[in-house]
Amino acid sequence: MLTGAMVFSFMEQPVESKSKSLAQILTEPIERHPNSGAERGPANIDGKKLEPVGSSSSRKKEQKLALKIFCVPGDLKINSDQHLVMLELSSCADLKEKHQLWVKNETNGFKAQIFRLEDSKFKTDFIQLNKGANKLSLEGILKDGQKVVQTLEILSGS
Repeated sequence: MLTGAMVFSFMEQPVESKSKSLAQILTEPIERHPNSGAERGPANIDGKKLEPVGSSSSRKKEQKLALKIFCVPGDLKINSDQHLVMLELSSCADLKEKHQLWVKNETNGFKAQIFRLEDSKFKTDFIQLNKGANKLSLEGILKDGQKVVQTLEILSGS
């Protein structure tokens, strides 16, 4: 008898009030942040300087490195006193339209996000470097479907 009373009281609740409140929720306009919209893009791609968070003593060191890749066979080697670098890459090889380039720091497993600026110009997000030698693997897919690989070694002093 108690079970029957509970089922009856549950079924007796008005369903319309629940659906109306749900309908009102679904039809209410969505408020958007005033800064959202067309101006959004990859961080620092338009050349604006990013301000690191924290005091000047705890600020992360940042550096941009411009490199030409896939121009000559062999490994590239550079030195950096930073522990974060952003690569600005220009490819001498004609790369495929979609999924053209991958950058991975083989030393610590960090995979960089790649932003295409022009046909053969790319920019990465900040790549984390370990102290000492960092081997980065640069992989591209040519228009004819062949894979081209180049290694970049960055010696980090921080």
